[in-house]
Amino acid sequence: MTAGNRSVTEAVILAAGRGTRLIPLTRRRPKPLIPILNRPFLQHQLELLETAGIRRTVLIIGHMKETMRCWLADNPTTMEVVTRVQREARGTGDAIKTARGSVGGDFLVMNGDVLLDPASLSAMLESGVSAVAAREVENPQDYGVFQVDGEMVTGVFEKPENPPSNLANVGCYVFRPDIFDMIDQTEPNPKRGEVEITDTLQNMVDEGLPIRCFSVQQWNELGKPWDVINLTETFLEGVAGDAGSGDSMGGRAGSRVEI
Repeated sequence: MTAGNRSVTEAVILAAGRGTRLIPLTRRRPKPLIPILNRPFLQHQLELLETAGIRRTVLIIGHMKETMRCWLADNPTTMEVVTRVQREARGTGDAIKTARGSVGGDFLVMNGDVLLDPASLSAMLESGVSAVAAREVENPQDYGVFQVDGEMVTGVFEKPENPPSNLANVGCYVFRPDIFDMIDQTEPNPKRGEVEITDTLQNMVDEGLPIRCFSVQQWNELGKPWDVINLTETFLEGVAGDAGSGDSMGGRAGSRVEI
């Protein structure tokens, strides 16, 4: 499953889930529309993809799909964004398969609760091979973990008791269109009864198909309520705010002040 050296320009965002770990924040809104610095998380994702050179994004939706469609209609982007509906929650592999026929070449897959740094994402898009993104963590037993030989994946493990590495799966991948056939051949996970993309990745490894592992510089995730605070803090560090005394401001907030 190798490809020539060319940059990927299509992406698939998996945004169909209910966001149960984020309750009560997701009782009345889908997880991708939770605001971070007054802008939905999805908007931050789309801006990241545009910066990385993505020209077309397929958004996989399901839970509160009409709310998602309304937001997209009210917030057009210069990048083409289309929606496809995952009818039932049958796992990440099934969600990716929903994009079959909607992408025309190599494509990026990103979970709907993930943000990476632009440099790491761009490197993945230009790799020319199937790829996964990983981040070194102190508690790999709490994550999906990649075993690697150099930069190549040799094993995929889900929350292992004895992790073979500290490289956590961050939920970002580059695939070729034949990934859909690989997903078709993946049996539902016996524990959850869902088709998981991590099982497909392990099948690819077993068949000797090359998958490159990229260790990313920055990984931000919107998985639990306190992640909203962590993300806000991270984003504010990049804001060029400016504040003065009440006298110098004349009782008014300047355009560069963030409140």
